[in-house]
Amino acid sequence: QQIKEAKMKNRSSKDVFIAFDEWNAWTRTFGGTDNTLSEIYDLQDALIVAQYLNIFLRTCDIVKMANMAQLVNVIASMRVDNELWKQTTYYPLYLFANNCRGKALDIYIKSPAYSTDKYKEVPYLDVSSTYEPSRNEVVINVVNRNKDKAITADILSQTGSFDKKATANIVSGANTNITNSVNEQNVDIKKEEIKTSGE
Repeated sequence: QQIKEAKMKNRSSKDVFIAFDEWNAWTRTFGGTDNTLSEIYDLQDALIVAQYLNIFLRTCDIVKMANMAQLVNVIASMRVDNELWKQTTYYPLYLFANNCRGKALDIYIKSPAYSTDKYKEVPYLDVSSTYEPSRNEVVINVVNRNKDKAITADILSQTGSFDKKATANIVSGANTNITNSVNEQNVDIKKEEIKTSGE
């Protein structure tokens, strides 16, 4: 909105884009066992990363580049502790990188909501979507921000119809504080088949 206002004020037709550099979840400092900038991420961090990715998709007409900060060891989605292992934040990155292709779709969300001190009526469901014409494939990315309840959602297409089945890739865990380690992958991707019908 501010870019549009600045263009109007200056009577400029030049497009201005955003590069979002070195983003990542980082909620603790010196969290690693070696007292460095290493970070052990939990499921909550994975959900934050997924929400960042949703934002970037929804604003891809303006945000043309978004570089994640470090990828191995320091505030990273992968760690090497004698062997490579995947942190919780690896999984949303993997799903977006391998599935979100083609065009970002304009979506409308109607969801139960919550309020904060700053914002009113924040939808519990955070959503983005893409369409890949060559594969005739729609990908819908959903983060449930309600830590206590599952939310049932209807997905409706205003243009075209769905096949008879879809695949859901689910990143979840026993609670939002659960972490992975070199020995345990408590958070990963679970696949489920979903029946669909028409639009």
